Amino acid sequence: MNVTDSCGAGGRSKSTRKARAGDCGAQPLRRPTTFRVDRSSGRKADFDQHVGIPKYIADASCRIHRVMRGALLLAGVVSVAALTVVGFRYLTSVREPEESFDAEQWVSRREQVQLNDPGCVRGGMALSLMRTDTLLKLTRGEVVRLLGAPDDSAAETLRYGLGQCHWDWRQSVLVIRFGPAGRTSSVGIKTE
Repeated sequence: MNVTDSCGAGGRSKSTRKARAGDCGAQPLRRPTTFRVDRSSGRKADFDQHVGIPKYIADASCRIHRVMRGALLLAGVVSVAALTVVGFRYLTSVREPEESFDAEQWVSRREQVQLNDPGCVRGGMALSLMRTDTLLKLTRGEVVRLLGAPDDSAAETLRYGLGQCHWDWRQSVLVIRFGPAGRTSSVGIKTE
């Protein structure tokens, strides 16, 4: 048995693990007996029989093996979590290149948004508005003057249709929220 086999598989109870020869905490590991052939008689003679690996080396090897197994498990979990976050961000982000905001184009594209399969009509301009923070700290009246009449509104929000800007072809909307002072507090793109 070699050193890498000495720790055994996880999941067994300690008593089972200790009872198995060559496991962590058990007897020192033994190298297999090697033989040399005596040339004069042609017989095998023991050579290097029962040269043991000291217990402290076997125990250290088992600890290293356990730590490496734990590190690999942790690395796998972190990798899966990172891929999940990246995948979620990819699936929920707008798939449209940023386009500089033009108020006339914004208003004229409103009718295209209402079509059955419009594509991402105003998504690029919405990304530009968000990146430049153009809408932050504006009052409700200033936002309506800039973007035109909203497609939907409530006491604290205005919603402007963008078209189908997400991967699953659902309608996307620019949601503008107002704080207690009556000024824009947040701007985001959501799906309906």
